[in-house]
Amino acid sequence: LANKLFNASKFVWLFLEDYKLKEVDLKPIDKWILSKFNEMRDRFINYFEKYEVGLAMSELETFFWNFCDNYIELVKVRMYNPEIYGEEAKESAQYACYHVLLEMLKMFGIYLPHITEEIYQNTFKDKEQVESIHNFELIELPIKKDADLIKKGEEVCEIVSKIRGYKTDNKISLKTKLEKIIISTKNIDFFKSVEDDVKAVSSAQEIEKIFRICQVNNVKLVSSMFRRTSDEVRTIIKICKDNNVPISSSIFRRTSEEIKETIYLLKEHNIPVCPSFFYKSPIEIRKTINDILEN
Repeated sequence: LANKLFNASKFVWLFLEDYKLKEVDLKPIDKWILSKFNEMRDRFINYFEKYEVGLAMSELETFFWNFCDNYIELVKVRMYNPEIYGEEAKESAQYACYHVLLEMLKMFGIYLPHITEEIYQNTFKDKEQVESIHNFELIELPIKKDADLIKKGEEVCEIVSKIRGYKTDNKISLKTKLEKIIISTKNIDFFKSVEDDVKAVSSAQEIEKIFRICQVNNVKLVSSMFRRTSDEVRTIIKICKDNNVPISSSIFRRTSEEIKETIYLLKEHNIPVCPSFFYKSPIEIRKTINDILEN
């Protein structure tokens, strides 16, 4: 943990060396991490007041990993490239990174006094003009706790996680650009506000948002949908519903024409249609059926 804290702080500080403390117009995902921090801070203090120092540390560490694995990954590209995303977008992320990292160092200082002091001396001290990280009080960041905002931000993190999982499962480099990503969300306005960040973290050239498709059809988003265009996803869902075929991940491994052919083959031989059949191509299914009939 100490090594990760040191390395993460060093990485984040690369974006903060030129940062000047000031009020900024925050982007929604930056408000999310601030609100998420305040929520964690309340639980952290509550555990301490009950002498549950281990549980307090668990809350802090969970938040820290979320900050590193999700938030920093989402915003680092716009901090790298203000000429593309704008100075205001960069400053919004800098504001959130600066204040969240500083407050986490104060908290970690209770458990890891030496490494947090070293980090502080090499980073925040010149800007804060306070002698030691251990001379600070814990403060609440200046944004209200917003349960709805936190929930929306978590959905964005889940989407990014699914994209990474899809690449990993299919042995695709995380840096490889995807032609299109299909996303189902009820929070279309919020997602528009973080679209650039999700494009950047997923190396996506285009993100097409499918609003309400899964919701209306009561279909859960699955990673194999990313193999298909939005029109294909709509068509496949309709084919499955028209033929009473359960919708599952295996379905989207096949084109709509393959799905129709498979359904026709199975029905022709009075074989119940189940999702496992779609792991095979229609040619393979036809061969299997013929082998069975011949025997």
